[in-house]
Amino acid sequence: MDTLSGTISRVLFFNEYTNYTVFHLDGESGSEVITGNFPQLSEGESVTVHGHFVEHKTYGKQFQAHSYEINVPTDEESLKKYLASGLFKGIGPALADALVTHFGTEVLDVIKSNPQRLTTVPKIGVKTAENIRISYAEQEKSREVMMFMQKYGISTSLALKIYKVYQDASIQIISQNPYRIIEDVIGVGFKTADKIAMALGIEPSSSFRVRAGVNHILSELYHNGDMYCEEDFLITKVAEMLDVDSDSVEDALVFLTKIGKIILCEMDENNVYYPLALYVAEVESAKRIARLSKNFYDLDMSFIHRIIDEYQHLYDITLHKSQRNAVCSCIVHGISIITGGPGTGKTTIIQCVLYILNKLGKTALLAAPTGRAAKRMSSACGIEAKTVHRLLEYSFSSEDKMMFAKNEDNLLEADCLIVDEASMIDITLLHYLLKATSSHMQLIFVGDIDQLPSVSPGNVLKDIIASRCVNVSHLDKIFRQSERSMIVLNAHRINTGRMPIIDNKSDDFFFVDAPLPTRAAQTVLDLCTERLTQYKNYDALQDIQVISPVKRGHTGVENLNVLLQEALNPPSPQKKEKKLLHDTLREGDKVMQIRNNYNALWTNIFSKQSGTGIFNGDIGIIEKIDAESKLISVLFEEERLVHYAFDEADQLMLSYAITIHKSQGSEFNAVIILVCEGYGQFLSRNLLYTALTRAKETAVLVGSRRIIEMMVKNNIAIHRKTALAERIQQEAAGE
Repeated sequence: MDTLSGTISRVLFFNEYTNYTVFHLDGESGSEVITGNFPQLSEGESVTVHGHFVEHKTYGKQFQAHSYEINVPTDEESLKKYLASGLFKGIGPALADALVTHFGTEVLDVIKSNPQRLTTVPKIGVKTAENIRISYAEQEKSREVMMFMQKYGISTSLALKIYKVYQDASIQIISQNPYRIIEDVIGVGFKTADKIAMALGIEPSSSFRVRAGVNHILSELYHNGDMYCEEDFLITKVAEMLDVDSDSVEDALVFLTKIGKIILCEMDENNVYYPLALYVAEVESAKRIARLSKNFYDLDMSFIHRIIDEYQHLYDITLHKSQRNAVCSCIVHGISIITGGPGTGKTTIIQCVLYILNKLGKTALLAAPTGRAAKRMSSACGIEAKTVHRLLEYSFSSEDKMMFAKNEDNLLEADCLIVDEASMIDITLLHYLLKATSSHMQLIFVGDIDQLPSVSPGNVLKDIIASRCVNVSHLDKIFRQSERSMIVLNAHRINTGRMPIIDNKSDDFFFVDAPLPTRAAQTVLDLCTERLTQYKNYDALQDIQVISPVKRGHTGVENLNVLLQEALNPPSPQKKEKKLLHDTLREGDKVMQIRNNYNALWTNIFSKQSGTGIFNGDIGIIEKIDAESKLISVLFEEERLVHYAFDEADQLMLSYAITIHKSQGSEFNAVIILVCEGYGQFLSRNLLYTALTRAKETAVLVGSRRIIEMMVKNNIAIHRKTALAERIQQEAAGE
């Protein structure tokens, strides 16, 4: 490894997101171009870098730094540049010159140890002297923290994140228990914290380490959708991962249970452990569902049927017997579920229920888990539907924790609440929703239990149905207006284990045989740039959505996004860009919000109304990238404009192609679905079914017939470890 020392003469590039920096370093042997991850550096600073020279294909010879030290400048010229670098509040070039002229090479010692002497320099008062002292102390402390963490293999970008959270206490906290950063610092997992702990010399059997290991395994299960974990499995898994004895794990479980971090329960004569929040959500949700299930409204059913007849006459529609029965049962039960595939009339039932409620003088609220689903519900029903979060009026506490204004002390005000796309609701959101529901409010969940379950823990819709304690209407008849749709017919064929009809004789469902990944990717490009745009005059960005089961590989989302960006929105001198860690965002790009941001401010460009909240899965177009103001402006759903600071850009990803999980709750005019070789565990029936049901007008499957057949045959249900159904049964029975 080579070492270079010198003074920074010019900073060429600095990325706020990654801390990737390019600068000129002037040393004894001349000027060199240095690249690497650094805290924000300034011209005039003296540094020593360790790394090696590389030959960049575009920029030539560079020195790639792996570690560094900040050196205190010793000569007067360097000191002037250092003090004038912008690091110190109140010092500009003129004052830096005056300070060095007055104190010489002792100037930094004066600032640090005798700041009162600064007032002997003309134009420096007591307040300015104190500001200079504080700025210098802050810089010195942050650099000390950076050097400490670098010594133990902590990257600069992570060190900066840690310092933002812990400030001056960083070294003390990291030295005592580095596993704290898993909970306190966003984006840090167990492996990173464990690597730091081992470098610090923390014992492998440390109680801090074992407790963190338990939480890590439970967290992995949480991300798989499970609510709990069996004791024997948990002990074995943690002991194997950490290479510690089972007694240490058992001690950790006892401690975490004692402080209430996890909850011990008995289930089927086995001990199981829940994270506290999930346990509370499941238990309380079961109680409230059981309570609502006992409500029954004794109405004059002949009157209800007359209203249904009136509705049919008014809208020139005839409800099937199964639809009429579903409407009637929803009107009289405290809690109901309407479930069925595409084309089975779920929306018609909602519309009729709303008509009856209005005739009965009752009020209703509409909600859905995603913005797109809520917008679609509003359009179909003619009244406003909100996301569940907006309905519950989310906000944040002083600790930056999400809270809802609507809760058990401030209930939702309506007679009935109808929630669409209920298969996407996880146990935590269900809990918050039920807490805001009064004991006499009617609750109707609408969804398709054959779609993928929620991304977060629980299997809410299936579990409530499985409890057999609530009113459920299963819809399986495809109605006349959908019978001509091969999308709908093939979705039902797939759902019942039959191969879809792929003879390309319909006008809405097509299959392109492209078994090789390279050919499949090229087919996707052809479809987006020419074939589909010519077929129905589709807009490549607004109307067409590419969906893949996987993120990586030639036909994975990551590679397809690169190819589609190049084809649909190539670089241009007229289009500004922002480089991120994994993507390059460009004006005109199609992007997706990849995590919930409840504080994001938006403005409706038509009504000029404003609000907060952009959610995981929302899709928009980049309108503008402003390097001067460091803002990225994104227009979501062609109406809501959101401005992102550059350091918030990691919330966005290219979305020309998205995963099937990310497509849940959305519909697109045209959908291209990748069904290629090499997907392994992703070959499942409900994955294909979910992808196909995203298409409103046109669906194109690209790939291999063999893979389609494998996916249709693979009906291994996604089994999640939940106990909501059993708890509802127990509560309903009064146990």
